[in-house]
Amino acid sequence: MAQFYELFSDYITEADRALIGFCHIESFTVEKKSRKLEIGLFSDTLIDHSVVNRVQQAMAKGLNLNTAELKLRYNPDLFSVEDIGTIISPIKYSNTVVNGFFDGAEAEIEDDTLTVCLKKGGKDILEVQGIDSKISRLIYDQFGVDYVVSFMEVEAFDMESAVREATRIKLEEEKARQKKLEEKKAEEEKNAVHEQWGNLPLYKDTRKTIFGRAIKEEPKPICEVTPDDGFVTVWGDVFNSDSRDTKRGDSKIFSFDITDYTSSISCKMFDKNSVVDPVIKGIENAGTIVVTGAYQFDNFSNQFVLRPSSIE
Repeated sequence: MAQFYELFSDYITEADRALIGFCHIESFTVEKKSRKLEIGLFSDTLIDHSVVNRVQQAMAKGLNLNTAELKLRYNPDLFSVEDIGTIISPIKYSNTVVNGFFDGAEAEIEDDTLTVCLKKGGKDILEVQGIDSKISRLIYDQFGVDYVVSFMEVEAFDMESAVREATRIKLEEEKARQKKLEEKKAEEEKNAVHEQWGNLPLYKDTRKTIFGRAIKEEPKPICEVTPDDGFVTVWGDVFNSDSRDTKRGDSKIFSFDITDYTSSISCKMFDKNSVVDPVIKGIENAGTIVVTGAYQFDNFSNQFVLRPSSIE
């Protein structure tokens, strides 16, 4: 069997070649019409899917393909619960609902059941989306071992409570603001007629641009967002945010999470302070926002994030 580097070393970086280059090619399929390449590989060491994903993208670009897909296979004795994070890493790339629930996850085996212990909760969400069955199939396809997969929450993440608390704070702040303005605007608000944005719980005419250009596309439910969407528009209530300065101090990394009550999505910005600071202030004042941007995998957080190009 030929080794991967013997045929494809020209299309990937030296660092990735060291990690995946010595895999043996077991199968090779080309679909000319769809311009898709599928390669089956056997590896004697575990490879995180972040490496596989980079190599797939590099090969697709270098070979002018629509899709390049690598399918890994390992010896059964390589399977270990100590490596559960690496083993289930492909699931993060094909299922957006995972959304960080597997961060720090551990696993244990009893009889024929593999129990994945979730430190950030999400059991109900993952089960509804059939992620347990997908992990079971992944393990069988890659290692040839058959386990029933179940989830156990070590520390449940109560999204509903988090959303309710964020909503409560938002309402209190809004009431305080309205109290100061109610005498001046009472008559104006009484006669105002707002235009609803389609079937969404949003008004078209009350939107204000925080960042970028005016958004024309109607938001889609977060639960329908997939990695193949590219650029997407969503709306939601902000229930978590974090801002960090870079070492030089002239830029910031700003992350925030929103929910439209169908699911949640993480957004991330990296730019000069002069750009990010007004966005942070605008989001704090808004609470409910509409975001347009590129939905991409973030290698630092190991999850898909929305990188805003416009925020209202």
